[in-house]
Amino acid sequence: MSVGVTRSLDDWYRTLNRIYLDQNFYRDTFSIFGHLTEIVGGLSLLGSEKQKPGVDPLAFMPKAIGWWLALCGKVGVRSVEDMLWAKFPYVCSYCQQAPHLNDPCQERKRAHRGANWESLQQIGQTNAARRPRTLGAWQKRTQRWRRRGQGNLRRHLPCSKV
Repeated sequence: MSVGVTRSLDDWYRTLNRIYLDQNFYRDTFSIFGHLTEIVGGLSLLGSEKQKPGVDPLAFMPKAIGWWLALCGKVGVRSVEDMLWAKFPYVCSYCQQAPHLNDPCQERKRAHRGANWESLQQIGQTNAARRPRTLGAWQKRTQRWRRRGQGNLRRHLPCSKV
């Protein structure tokens, strides 16, 4: 197993922010967010199933993660793992199922206008043993969401954005 997969997501977070400290130090939050937005625009090709000649939308994924980590560093997030676990404690934030169930999820989103943070905190404590510890484990967890069905990317991702 490669070192990259066995390192924690927070290790990657700290390492990337150290590596790019000189380049990002003088950038303000809005500049970093702007770069992230541009990169996420490239990922939109996956969600829309559009194709552009010579553009591989999957190549935007590592860039998006890198700019997201830079933004988290700029705004002072202590742990990206804690932040992700708070919203996705091994269940969908809205339907609170694993894997996500679209119809109950949409109903709950309409009824409650957002995630039930108290409930997610309790679920996170209950599921603490299932919390991913390495980057590879976070990747496997994400892949479980994508195995739910066939069709476009929107149907393969959790119902909420990180």
